[in-house]
Amino acid sequence: MGTAIDWAHVICAACLGYVVGELRFRILKGPPQNWWRNVRVAILRFLRLRGQAERISTRVTDEDGRMDTYCKMVFCVRTDLKMGRGKIAAQVGHATLGAYQIALRHAPQYCTAWERGAQPKIALQINSESEAIEMQRKAHRAGLVAYDVLDAGKTQIAAGSLTVVAIGPGPAHLIDQITGKLKLL
Repeated sequence: MGTAIDWAHVICAACLGYVVGELRFRILKGPPQNWWRNVRVAILRFLRLRGQAERISTRVTDEDGRMDTYCKMVFCVRTDLKMGRGKIAAQVGHATLGAYQIALRHAPQYCTAWERGAQPKIALQINSESEAIEMQRKAHRAGLVAYDVLDAGKTQIAAGSLTVVAIGPGPAHLIDQITGKLKLL
């Protein structure tokens, strides 16, 4: 009789585990390795706190354990080159990947915060190469990641032309001190 009860518990536990696993998979609509992200998304959708949740989820702690601010990435695009929309999109794509790869090595905490906060990206206008170089210099002085894109010269722009400077991902308040006066693209 003792053995039959033990097997009954084992069978019940196995069935319960299967049901819980299936429910988790079906409710969260994703494989188990994404479960926390899916739970977070489901909660945010349910509560409809999307804007507020982004501000909360993009906070990171600095070395002292204090909360830092919202993270973003900006792109300073040279308008004096008269690039087409597709060319600008390609150059900003290069800038995104380049800045992100550098930030993964030098500022991983900001990458994490930026990824959790829907990866905000803002394209801004600059009017000359000297302005682009100045933006990059200011970003480096502020301790931010900055990445410049030099065109290969295969389509619209001369080879070696500085087309875009990406700044970030990094704290928005630091980036805004550098790029706050620039106009949106």
